[in-house]
Amino acid sequence: MSGVSEPTDDPASDDPPGDHTNVGVYTGTDTLLAAAPARPTLGTGFAVDAGHVRERAASLATTTDALQFTPFDSSGGEAQVFAAVWHQIRPQLYDEADALLDHVRQFDAPRLVLARRRTQPATLWESRTNDGNGAWLPTATRQAVTDRACEAEVPVVRVTAPGRRDDCHRCGATGTVADGQLACPDGSCPVDEVGRGQNAAVHLARRGARE
Repeated sequence: MSGVSEPTDDPASDDPPGDHTNVGVYTGTDTLLAAAPARPTLGTGFAVDAGHVRERAASLATTTDALQFTPFDSSGGEAQVFAAVWHQIRPQLYDEADALLDHVRQFDAPRLVLARRRTQPATLWESRTNDGNGAWLPTATRQAVTDRACEAEVPVVRVTAPGRRDDCHRCGATGTVADGQLACPDGSCPVDEVGRGQNAAVHLARRGARE
């Protein structure tokens, strides 16, 4: 688990009473996996950087790009490299998904809230090159989380992704991002820095409470 800053306590945010506690789940290329409830308090955030996994995925993209520029048919070699790297990455993604499920069990009747795909997703094979590298890990991580949640009988809902995920979850000001951290520009806001992924997860959780 990474050491990114957690969302600041925000007891006044909307998460209407109901049968579930909405927990937003963000997957990305800067932070592999992050989660937070609509009403974040200290200890309720979750984040995984997993730089070693992201490095393997980037290496796969670079290798595939190099093979595609060879003067001969490299599809067989690409498939072997892809299979070898995926064999290493897949169990690690599912381990992180297991850790997330362990974390969300602290909440009463948790329900995971993930962003709805806006377009037909590319397959992992189609997104293996650098052009598709941005979609490679988030897609695979979302699938691991969904699979593990289904096995644990934790409900999962998909919502429209918030338009401005870099707005501070506490005051709404648009922050600046560096090294996976979002800095709030409002000097009166109690948020100084927060993990960008966890900030986005709070927005997802709140949208799950409204939709």
